[in-house]
Amino acid sequence: MTEQNGVGGYFSRNYLRPNAPLPDSKRLRLRLATYLVEHFADKSSEIGRFIERELGIRVLSRGPMYAYVSWEQVLEKCAVSDLLDIVTACFKFISLHSRPYQISEPGAYLIAFVDRAFREQNLAYRIDESGGIHPFIDIAFSSELAEVVRHLSDQSLKSARQSVDRVEAALLDKDFNGRLAVRSIFDATENIFKLICPRMNQLNKQNITNELRPIILRVMADNPHEQRAAGKLVDAFANWVEAGHNYRHDPGHTDPTAPSSVLTITYVSQGLGYVRWLADVFVSNRP
Repeated sequence: MTEQNGVGGYFSRNYLRPNAPLPDSKRLRLRLATYLVEHFADKSSEIGRFIERELGIRVLSRGPMYAYVSWEQVLEKCAVSDLLDIVTACFKFISLHSRPYQISEPGAYLIAFVDRAFREQNLAYRIDESGGIHPFIDIAFSSELAEVVRHLSDQSLKSARQSVDRVEAALLDKDFNGRLAVRSIFDATENIFKLICPRMNQLNKQNITNELRPIILRVMADNPHEQRAAGKLVDAFANWVEAGHNYRHDPGHTDPTAPSSVLTITYVSQGLGYVRWLADVFVSNRP
């Protein structure tokens, strides 16, 4: 059970938590290793072979009778990206050995444990229902990110979806690549803008005002109140685009200045809302 409101919780988790989520944790590694030993000791060699085949990560040790995985040793030394991939591979292995179209209890328990361990150790990741691991900023941000990804399921929006995926990768980078995150969310909006306004080859304030605004207002022509509100949102979107240009093209510098983590999250959070809105406009306006 996850600890809530400090009641019955461990002192260190209640009062000694870092201000920001962490990219790695020795304690998390030990907890995961202990869990895997307790629950999958009898399948150690099979899981190990699966991980080596799927990920190319050496995890098997050779004993006198059979090969096995020394989970504590493997998870203590591997790169954090390999650690996260191994968790996903374990879930995939479990799923392959379960009934079709049904998540097994061991798989569900693994996801529940990993999710709880991430939260209790204040790790900057979340695990989805299929065992995939994603960056975790906070509950609202992660929920919005997941919802936007689902919103871009239309095949025409594939490029925008790929740009949003790059946002996740940038936030998951051990050095927190804010510049790439800003560029990627900008690229996602620009891609959808070009689908809505196919004659335009650049997303900027002028093109938003002259080309995008009339289309959005036409979509909402039946509701003058929404029209007025949408006009204000278009203005805000244009300002958001102008802000992004500061981190995509920095005059006088080979590489644009990197944004802070606070500005990155703010910019990306607003961008996700614009991506979702533009996707709706595109679908509504499509012939």
